[in-house]
Amino acid sequence: RGWESTVEDTFEAERPDGVRYSPELTFRPGQELPYSFDERISVPMELTSLTPVGETMFNSGMYQTADERASVRMSWMQLDDEPFLLRAMDLSSIPPDLTGVASLLLQASDLSEEGESGLLYPADSADRERLLSVQRQLEDRFIGVRWTVADDGRIDTMLVTGQVPVYEDNVRVSRAEGAGQGQTYSVTSLASEATPDQLRQANDDYPEWVTSRYLELPDSVTDRTVNLALEIGGQGENPYDRAKAIEAFLREHIAYDLDVGLPPDDADIVDHVLFEQRRGYCEYYASAMTVMLRALGIPAKTVVGYFPAEFDPEADGYLYRQENAHAWTEAWFPDYGWIRFEPTSAQPESTFGELEITDTPTPTPTPTPILPGSTPEPIPTATPEPVRSEPDMDLPEVVTEGSGDDGGFPWLPAGLAAALGLAAVGAETWFLMARTSMTSPQSLFASLVRWGKAGGVRHDPVSTPREYARRVGRRYPDVRPEAYEVVDAYEEYRYGNVAPSSSSVEHAAMSLRHLRRRVLRSVIRRR
Repeated sequence: RGWESTVEDTFEAERPDGVRYSPELTFRPGQELPYSFDERISVPMELTSLTPVGETMFNSGMYQTADERASVRMSWMQLDDEPFLLRAMDLSSIPPDLTGVASLLLQASDLSEEGESGLLYPADSADRERLLSVQRQLEDRFIGVRWTVADDGRIDTMLVTGQVPVYEDNVRVSRAEGAGQGQTYSVTSLASEATPDQLRQANDDYPEWVTSRYLELPDSVTDRTVNLALEIGGQGENPYDRAKAIEAFLREHIAYDLDVGLPPDDADIVDHVLFEQRRGYCEYYASAMTVMLRALGIPAKTVVGYFPAEFDPEADGYLYRQENAHAWTEAWFPDYGWIRFEPTSAQPESTFGELEITDTPTPTPTPTPILPGSTPEPIPTATPEPVRSEPDMDLPEVVTEGSGDDGGFPWLPAGLAAALGLAAVGAETWFLMARTSMTSPQSLFASLVRWGKAGGVRHDPVSTPREYARRVGRRYPDVRPEAYEVVDAYEEYRYGNVAPSSSSVEHAAMSLRHLRRRVLRSVIRRR
């Protein structure tokens, strides 16, 4: 009944050795993501946390770089013997992590040394060692590279098998350490300066990773929703004009209202807001526009963050509060990337090509549910020039998902960990029984997070409750239903503006007890 990120679905997290890996890459201070967009401008910002905000790293567009280490979660592409015709293509069209080896292969000559795999390597020992070194680095990331040699004795085709990151599809940026009160950091984002005419002329040649993730529609979408999208946006001559038509329709016909309840259980949320309720807040507007754009074949996603704050003279900056929380829609335009639209009538209409730079941080785009129901630590490098004598070989390093602070008890001896776990379970049980406030939906969800964290499932502040339940279910499949039951009660309370029934809260509390026992057994067994 809402949005959730499917980034983890694009990443094969478990390897044959049983170790799990994370779909994140960690960037050094000052290291930029290797984007290649047109009409983007760098927007530097300095942010100070007035209250602890966890690990979230805020920015004002597409994250580019920061003055401290940052972990970026993104989607991944699976390549299966994917051919790259090196001598017939621009190296800038190759995934950035592969341009270094591609450059070496193009420069390779006098191929006479046969390796163990049967591949030919340069006879020159230095050239051969450089190629072997980068090949080994890629193998450490489970990327296999081989090549074929043309009749003229030069390498012409590179064949790749493995997973490579899609840098343009990053959904979250996290600080290596959470931001405590008074901490300051600097971050640079890329903001679009594309004009309406430039966006109108953009083609619709979308890459496969875009169409596979951002054109999907749930089965609950109704025919009349699709027909309305075709009626409103179908007359536009290009994706930009169609998107603006949908945006204008929603701004005019949906009333802004924070005090709305849940639609019926059997209703599609977007259908309900378009044809029955005709009112709602930003999440309703953004979800409706995202669904309608996808119905028109325009890749789109719902994004959450903050709308621009007013300048505060006393703070000498732009002061962001929770009341600035907001959701909007972004659509993908080839060569230009994600472009923001503003369907919510309570906010100023979106403008293009007239960038006014103000310090307006928003979290990295993350699809988010609007209503109930619904790291390896590599060090990537900027894209090398197509051909150069010394290509950058600083490739990412793979680390396990649990290499950071996963919230468990890795620093305790086995006996002490088990004893602490038993004591914690006893205290938790007593606390739930002794305080009726702990049976509130928000307390149950907080307890779910605590026990998930103890079991190695880290909670990210920008993740939705349903995304967290999904991660718990992946780690502990036998209690997946229990995790979702806790979240159902919490979302009903949090987003529905109604108090959940006592029976649903009681069921959620019982589910939490089952889940807690399962996590405890796992923690003790690991010791």
